[in-house]
Amino acid sequence: MLGFLLALAALAIPHPAPAESGGHLKLGGTGGDLGTMRKIGAAFMASHPGVMIEVLPSLGSSGGIRAVMAGAVDIALTSRPLEDDELRTGARVLPYARTPFVFATPSGNPETGVTTRDLVAIFSGERTTWADGALIRVVLRPESDNDFKILLRHLPDLAESLREAAERPGVPIAYSDQEAADYIERLRWGLGTSGLSVMLGEDRGLKALALDGVAATPENLAKGAYKMEKTYYLVTRGEPRDLVRQFIAFVFSEPGRAILRRTGHLVLDAGSGQ
Repeated sequence: MLGFLLALAALAIPHPAPAESGGHLKLGGTGGDLGTMRKIGAAFMASHPGVMIEVLPSLGSSGGIRAVMAGAVDIALTSRPLEDDELRTGARVLPYARTPFVFATPSGNPETGVTTRDLVAIFSGERTTWADGALIRVVLRPESDNDFKILLRHLPDLAESLREAAERPGVPIAYSDQEAADYIERLRWGLGTSGLSVMLGEDRGLKALALDGVAATPENLAKGAYKMEKTYYLVTRGEPRDLVRQFIAFVFSEPGRAILRRTGHLVLDAGSGQ
C-alpha cells in the first residue's frame, strides 16, 4: 500500500506528462463527486486528445467498489474508507479531497443558518416553518446510507427526531446524492443534507446553511471550525495501468486541484492520507 501511495505521489506534478494517445476510462461510485469528476474528466480530455473519460451515474460507494473489482469501471469513487475484506480483494485506495457535509436549501430561501437545536425541532415536527412563515419541507436519507451515518456521528442529538421524521407520511427519502439534491431544489423551501461538492460540482440551485453560527466552507473545515465532512477516495483494482495512473496524477496536478477547489473541496496531498 505504501509503495502504491508513493508512486502516485510522484506522479502528482504540476503539469502531468502526456497520456497515451488514446484510451477509454470509466469512473463510477458515490454520487457525491460525480459532477466534479465530470469537470476534471473534461479538462483531462481537452489536454489529452483521443482519450475518453466516462463518468457513470451514481453506483454508491459500495457499488463502485464492487464495480472496480469486477472490472466494470477503471476507477471507483467512494466517500468511505475500504473495509478489511475489500482491501483483501486487492483494491488500492487513495484519499484525494474533503468537502463540507452541509444542510442545504434552495438558493432563494432567505434563511442563512440553523442551529442543532433548530434541527432537532424541525425533524421532530415541533417546528414546521421558516422565519418568513414558509413551510419547512425536510428530505431524508435512509439509515443504511453513509450520509445518514455521517450525520449521526457528528450530531447524535438528531437520532430520535430523524426517526420521527421518517415515520411521518409524505416525507421523501432520497436514495442517492442526486435524488436528494433534486428533492431539495424542487421543494419550497426544502431542507436536507448534501456534500458541498454536489452543490458546486453540479451547479445546483442550492446553498449551504451555516451550522451553529459556522459557515460550511472548505476554509472553516481546514481550520477545524466546521466539523461535518465527507472524505473522497479513488479506488483501483491492483496496480493501475498507465492511463489510470496518469488520470490520477491529473487529479492531483494544479489544473485538477483548481477544479477541486472551485467545487467545494479541501484538496489532500497525494500519498499523505491526511
